[in-house]
Formats: sequence, structure tokens, C-alpha cells
Amino acid sequence: MQHNNIQKIRNIIWSKVFNNNDLLFYAILDSARDESIFAKLVTSEIEQLCLYNKEQSLDLAEVAPYIVLLHKEDSFTKWFFDKGWGRSWGILFSSSASLFELKKHFEQFITVSDEKGNILFFRFYDPRVLRVFLPTCNNEQLSDIFDLIRCFYLEGEDNSLVNQYSFKDDQLNHHQFPTYE
Repeated sequence: MQHNNIQKIRNIIWSKVFNNNDLLFYAILDSARDESIFAKLVTSEIEQLCLYNKEQSLDLAEVAPYIVLLHKEDSFTKWFFDKGWGRSWGILFSSSASLFELKKHFEQFITVSDEKGNILFFRFYDPRVLRVFLPTCNNEQLSDIFDLIRCFYLEGEDNSLVNQYSFKDDQLNHHQFPTYE
């Protein structure tokens, strides 16, 4: 994707987040999508937590999802947008909660049970999954998902689109922002 488009995407997202001073900006990155994600996390000083529990994270560290606190001018944030946007590396969201509170919040969605009672990993942090999943949820599920989250920001099927999802007044709101003119 062209650098100009990436800059427009960053500007759209940052303008939505920083219109509200009490919000922080986070990502959940799926290190299974590209080996460079885990390598960058290991060498970066960015605040991060693995979403898997200790036992899982020991065995699956290189392919685990990580929640990270992003800063607008940070080199990690720039790297994510430049290299990962359009490659389904993860989801972005705004929240006023702490990293630890968000880890606890998202831990409840990491696994699901199938009809036979088998525990499966649920990759909600893949934008291709979350785009399809959110519209299928009922209000109780959406209330649980959005409990600490103001908005999710996801790449669209067309990478030049930014999808914004929020839940307010028992309504899932979805807006698409084009980055082309």
C-alpha cells in the first residue's frame, strides 16, 4: 500500500481517538500472522502483555496474541501501520482502561467451546474475524465485548477503508472511512 494511504489511515484513526483526552490507543497483534511481529515485540520497549495465560504463553509465545499500548509518534506504531496494515496483523481500539484491565477483559474471549465441549482458541483479534463476528452478536454479547472499549478500528476487506465499530444505546454502530480521494 502506498505511503500516502497509510498516512491517511493513521490520521483518520488518531483523529478519532485523540478527540477525547481520556482515551488510550491499543492494538491486539497476532504474532502467528508474521514472525516479524514477535521479533519486534521482543526487541521493543513498548508496553505489552500476552493475552494467553502463563502456561499457554510459555508454549505459544511466538504465535500468541499480544495487547500493546500504542503512541502516536512511536516507531513501533509507525512500523505497525507501515508493515502490518492490510495484512490482518491485528485489531486497534480505544479505551480508558489500563493494559492489565484490558488483558483481563479480553482473556474471557480467547477460548470458546464447540458443541462437543472441546475448548478452541477464538481469534477475535483477526480483523477478518471481528468484522464478521460483531454484527452477529446480540446486545448482551456486544455489551460484554465493548465493556471497556470505546471503539474498534479495523482494516476493511478493501485495505483503503478504515472500519470503526462502537456500541451505544444498545446499537452496534459501524462506519467506514475511505482513505482515497
